[in-house]
Amino acid sequence: MKLLRHLVLLSFKDNVSPSDIDLVTKSFVKLQQEIREIEGFESGINCSMEGLNKNYSHGYMLTFLSNEDMDTYLNHPKHLEFKEFSQAYIDDLLVFDFWANRILPEQVEEFR
Repeated sequence: MKLLRHLVLLSFKDNVSPSDIDLVTKSFVKLQQEIREIEGFESGINCSMEGLNKNYSHGYMLTFLSNEDMDTYLNHPKHLEFKEFSQAYIDDLLVFDFWANRILPEQVEEFR
């Protein structure tokens, strides 16, 4: 089964405190309870030692089962409210949507 992934990477303004970042994250996570089309939600802080994160410090991965579900999320009043609220804290963001294929070790040859 393919899953639609909505990857959001954030960098926060220099004057934003850790408690402000926590507030933004909790508000984002809460959308999963308010928008039933969100199939899954994951979040984390950059821990790469490669130094290629381009100042993005926090990542969020939302999962949807269809384009229609993601469209509902994108236009949902609670999501729009979150976007407006979080703008005061966010310096930059990157959004990347993709249909994920789970590739098991025995399937690697199919993708070469």
